[in-house]
Amino acid sequence: QGTVYDSELAGKWISPMHPQVIRDQPGDCPICGMKLVPTSRYGYSEQPVIQNAAITVPRNAVLLAGDHSVVYIETEPGRFELRNVKLGPLLRDRAVILDGVKPGEQIATAGNFLIDSQMQLSGKPSLIDPTKFSPDKKKKPAYRNEPLQFTSIKIEKLPGQAGQALESLYSVYFAIQKQFASDKKISEQQATSLSRLASQLAQDSQLSQSMQQELKQVAANAAHLHHLSLEEARKKFKPISHAVVKLATEVRGEGAKQPYYQFFCPMVSQGEGDWLQQDDKLLNPYFGSKMLHCGKLVSTFAPVSSNSEKTDQKSENTKNKTLSRPKGE
Repeated sequence: QGTVYDSELAGKWISPMHPQVIRDQPGDCPICGMKLVPTSRYGYSEQPVIQNAAITVPRNAVLLAGDHSVVYIETEPGRFELRNVKLGPLLRDRAVILDGVKPGEQIATAGNFLIDSQMQLSGKPSLIDPTKFSPDKKKKPAYRNEPLQFTSIKIEKLPGQAGQALESLYSVYFAIQKQFASDKKISEQQATSLSRLASQLAQDSQLSQSMQQELKQVAANAAHLHHLSLEEARKKFKPISHAVVKLATEVRGEGAKQPYYQFFCPMVSQGEGDWLQQDDKLLNPYFGSKMLHCGKLVSTFAPVSSNSEKTDQKSENTKNKTLSRPKGE
């Protein structure tokens, strides 16, 4: 608990029931008869308190996206550099900066989004990808904020009941993806079905060790997905999606005909915002209606060819993006 200094109250005695009664010495309240108490009980210091200086900036100078808080520092006239900042309290028209800005530095307070757009176009650190920035060039970003990349994709056929179970797993995953995109929690049946199918397939000797590990990851994260809040369930959906995307580049059920689509959203908290869909209409499961169409199509995974045991294809990186900001920002 903090303390404040007021010269008129320092070292005084006050009535708990009638605070207008203030005395230099202990005694009784003349109104109610209660004992006077020291003002220090209510946070008043007897000595002046050293006040730490706080750095504040105009609130409109700070750009926010998920966990990212950034400002643009003027390094020389007309030239700006992205700076990650740690925010303190947000006031009506000011923002307290706990870390990231030094006293006296000049920051951009107007045209921030124009500067940010120019940074994006030139491939420099920007609001949607501040991880490119690091004062220590040897320091790696804390997380990945780019799509999972696959230079060469070889999809195996999984025959029989195991192949059918695998396609069922994909179907349950897609149903959950649509639920999250619709801002709905998933059912117990969906969570247990996904976990059960993944656990069963993880024991199948036809699958490689890497595939089995991915299935175990799905099973572990899906088991209690229905018990979580929508926000927490979406966090658990990330490792599930990473595993499912990787599986889709490695194995499909025999006779599968439908291509699958890998999407990525750079605005997802802590990065790594990949997911898989059964169609190319982007529906963001991590934000739902708040940013339903935020992201980009990264790759299309063609189904297994009926004329060969494996399909060898290249990842198709698309340049077209649909980016949006959360409603209300």
